[in-house]
Amino acid sequence: MRYSININGKNYDVEIKKVDDNFVAPAPIEQPKSIPTKIEQPIAASIEQPVVVSATKEDSNVEVVSPMPGAILSILVDIGQQVSEGEAIIILEAMKMEIEVNAPKTGVIKQVLVNVGSSVGANDVLIVMN
Repeated sequence: MRYSININGKNYDVEIKKVDDNFVAPAPIEQPKSIPTKIEQPIAASIEQPVVVSATKEDSNVEVVSPMPGAILSILVDIGQQVSEGEAIIILEAMKMEIEVNAPKTGVIKQVLVNVGSSVGANDVLIVMN
């Protein structure tokens, strides 16, 4: 038997042949059981952002470090800029996710030690602020 079918506006000629009478069709494949996909908490929100505080008492600098290996996607602050605690200062791309690195305290950006596109390791210093 010959048929002409149209799929998405394109015509196809199809020929269907009769199968041998002794043909046994394969058994249907069992469908996988469904797996719950509800995510209780976003993965990125559960990542703690380590902060290393300088050791000297007269210097109140804080070094903001990378929470994990990744690449710098965006730098949201400039040297001398005032930032508030919790404000996003860098966007890090890690494991195909965008991770916000936030200011650990209110202060002023003293140094930006990375560039957009830089690869960083876990605990690498990204920014120095006071």
